[in-house]
Amino acid sequence: GTVAIVDNKTNAIENENIEFTVEPNSDYRLIEVKVNNETLQAQDGKYTFAMPAENVTIDVTYSQLFDISVTSEHGTVTITDNKTQAIANENVSFTVQAESGYRIENISINNGSVEYTQDENTYSFTMPAENVTIVVTYIQQLEVILESNIELADPSAMSGGGIEDINTTINLIIPLNPLGSDGNMYKLKGLKFNDNESIISIDESGIYTFTLSQETAGTYTAI
Repeated sequence: GTVAIVDNKTNAIENENIEFTVEPNSDYRLIEVKVNNETLQAQDGKYTFAMPAENVTIDVTYSQLFDISVTSEHGTVTITDNKTQAIANENVSFTVQAESGYRIENISINNGSVEYTQDENTYSFTMPAENVTIVVTYIQQLEVILESNIELADPSAMSGGGIEDINTTINLIIPLNPLGSDGNMYKLKGLKFNDNESIISIDESGIYTFTLSQETAGTYTAI
């Protein structure tokens, strides 16, 4: 960093007022300023002291800043105080918000070499003496709705579906001979998918199994 003494003084008499400024180099943070081992605080960006009846040494301590970068394709990572750099051993915290239709699958910092803690929706880690990359991966989620073209007396007889991860195996359980709320018994003909006219036949197990994808997500109606 650079220490600039007002009027470029290199000596002074006792009780003379001395002012100076400090400017860290790029990628460094100012940590502490001391005059003869006494810590000084800046006022309006300047440091001031009265010259003692002895020689003085201005001692400035800096700490290197390391970069924080983020890879997050289907969500937003927000670092507290919008930090893009931090010094070693500094606490860094961040939150993650997945896009609609996605959930967080994994969070890794420097390929897992930097550990983090989680408190509800906030993640925290101690900055190492190196640049870090926060990588967040997500998994897509799709919805399957199971419904009937009759009102069932026992709605719990049907189950399956909901919001699930893509590529998950979905099991839709449909009663083969349901009792309607009108008191009549019915026989399952099959399933209609979305607005398709074709009927999906169900075997005697009463279970329809498929892998969840963009093509298979949607509404299944028992007919």
